[in-house]
Amino acid sequence: MATIGLALLTLRGLSVHLGNMLVLLCAASFALHIIILSKVSKSGDVISLSFVQIAVVGLCSLIQALVFDEFSIPHQNSVWTAILIIGILGTALGFYVQTRAQVESSPNRIALIIVLEPVFGDLFGYLLAHDRLTLQNWVGAVLIILEMLVTEWQIKRKKQTIDVAH
Repeated sequence: MATIGLALLTLRGLSVHLGNMLVLLCAASFALHIIILSKVSKSGDVISLSFVQIAVVGLCSLIQALVFDEFSIPHQNSVWTAILIIGILGTALGFYVQTRAQVESSPNRIALIIVLEPVFGDLFGYLLAHDRLTLQNWVGAVLIILEMLVTEWQIKRKKQTIDVAH
């Protein structure tokens, strides 16, 4: 249901473009990241795990920039300020919070939270940039939210069944 919702939220018509395939690849990568992190985070130090994740992302980004000849060093102070703010608050804090949440929560719950990203992206685009959402986009967003609620309800029901059995 969430996949259909994502398709309705991101596809324009019935055609599939490179960007759509990249979104699907990104979703699969996030799923793999969540699964690996859920296994590793239970036994590791959250700060160390966050550092390793940031280092891997940084190294992969550097390699990509070098391969595609897009590497450059900014010369304006305002750019360095933005890089530091985004790097510390957006990246380091984001990875730390996600890793910490993985320790405290199940992979299913984390995946459900992450799947809301396109919903919030479209909502903020609508509110802040006056993007227009079609009926198809609204149906997609509703399907994603419904899937989140259904899955959360199933997790709670399964947990109650296990608690009653013990």
